Amino acid sequence: MLLSTYFIYNLVLFFSVLFAWISENTKSYRNLFVVLSFLTIFIVSFLRYDVGYDYDNYVRSFNFTYYHSLYNIYSSYSGVLNYSLYNLLCKLFSFTKNGHIFVLAFYSFFTLFFLYKALLYRKILAMGIFFFITYNFLFISYDQVRQVLAITIFLYSLKYIEEKNISHYFLFIILAAIVHPSALAVLPFYFISNFKPKIQN
Repeated sequence: MLLSTYFIYNLVLFFSVLFAWISENTKSYRNLFVVLSFLTIFIVSFLRYDVGYDYDNYVRSFNFTYYHSLYNIYSSYSGVLNYSLYNLLCKLFSFTKNGHIFVLAFYSFFTLFFLYKALLYRKILAMGIFFFITYNFLFISYDQVRQVLAITIFLYSLKYIEEKNISHYFLFIILAAIVHPSALAVLPFYFISNFKPKIQN
């Protein structure tokens, strides 16, 4: 089992980086190869089972949502804001007892979506995907699904700091905070990065 998992993820690494590299070095079907690279990672993420230390906790959280109303769910959680989006997604996909698969797939899809958007903007897609997988961030995203999604939204929002577009930056940070409230800590980055101290001679 361990050997087959190792083989599968090495294939994911090879093909996702290969397709990304082709997309960067061809003018024909560029978007197609970006999508193929994306799907190579996402399909495996969607099909994963019992991967990550918190996988069982996510399943238990979904099962709790499956058998209770939203009122009871929010009454039972102390950190309502922290889990609001997650609980709503659990309720949305509670039409099936295996709905946790779709909830985790939602997080995987948008984590990869914002990651790819950020890497494409920087024109470092192949290199970025290589380090994302080899430095274990893919597996971290399986475990800390909310935190990593919030981080990738933040990475994408950095473009708006460079463009000095404060409204768009704040919008995406608020979106990241809905995913995980810790994202609010990076709101001041816009002002810090654009602060230029006056040096008097």
